[in-house]
Amino acid sequence: FGAVREPPRGWTTTGETYRVETTVERDDASGVSVRRTVLENISDRPISARCLMDRFLFLGGDWEVYTQANSWGHESRGGWQPLVTGVASRGPSVRSTQMAAPMLAIWNVQEKRGRVFHLLTDGAWEMHAERAGGQSESMYVTVDVGYDSRHLDYPLQPGGKIALPEVLYYDFENRTDFDCHRLHAYWNARHPAKGPLPVVYDTWLARWDRLELGFVLRQVEQARKIGIDHFVVDAGWYGTKKGWGAACGDWEESPDGWLGGRLGEVAQAVRAAGMKFGLWLEPSRANRDSKIVKAHPDWF
Repeated sequence: FGAVREPPRGWTTTGETYRVETTVERDDASGVSVRRTVLENISDRPISARCLMDRFLFLGGDWEVYTQANSWGHESRGGWQPLVTGVASRGPSVRSTQMAAPMLAIWNVQEKRGRVFHLLTDGAWEMHAERAGGQSESMYVTVDVGYDSRHLDYPLQPGGKIALPEVLYYDFENRTDFDCHRLHAYWNARHPAKGPLPVVYDTWLARWDRLELGFVLRQVEQARKIGIDHFVVDAGWYGTKKGWGAACGDWEESPDGWLGGRLGEVAQAVRAAGMKFGLWLEPSRANRDSKIVKAHPDWF
């Protein structure tokens, strides 16, 4: 439907100072392909990478693009738009689904088929589709996915390598769910369930961060009655009542917090009720005012 065919198992590109090796693994049962790319410095001097992205090429026609926004309280809000010039989607940090979901789909209007891309990233990323070429008969579309190239300057010593994020992609005909059964089949075959999942209760949606001790202990009793396996205390167990957000990064209980320094009593009650005790943590971020950032600014 316009996708330029790529070598079925991958290819290698070599320049004066670098080698790029790309492998492609296709799962015939699900139709999902995985592209893995590695950049290597083959020279005797350091080099710097300023773009670490995989490119997919599609021939002319009319195209539409789907991207998906993702933010607190506004999760998974996506939409289609015509590909007139270019459409970009980015995740600015190690929180790979913040601001946007690392997926992008394109749709060929004439053929009524599309391809969806999922990026398995461990850092800031970007995905974009762009119309390019000259006259209308020679127009084509590029889809680039990988690490966010803004301000990127990644050093590679002689012999050094860096792997780009894996890209999962497949063709679809359903514009509503992207034939997601294909992705589910691929993933479940490689990561089968390991038995029944535990039933987890989390305090957040009951009263957000207002964790008065009596209220939490009553929740423990109710959780025991309905057969909960894990009881998790969410945000508000650390920091002060004035704002636990400033303490993100320290993860220490405070006598000025909602539980008044009595978190241990909650843990004992949970275990006495036959449940496992858990705490909510957010190790992916730290507040500038936290003690850990002030003590070790070089870590951040």
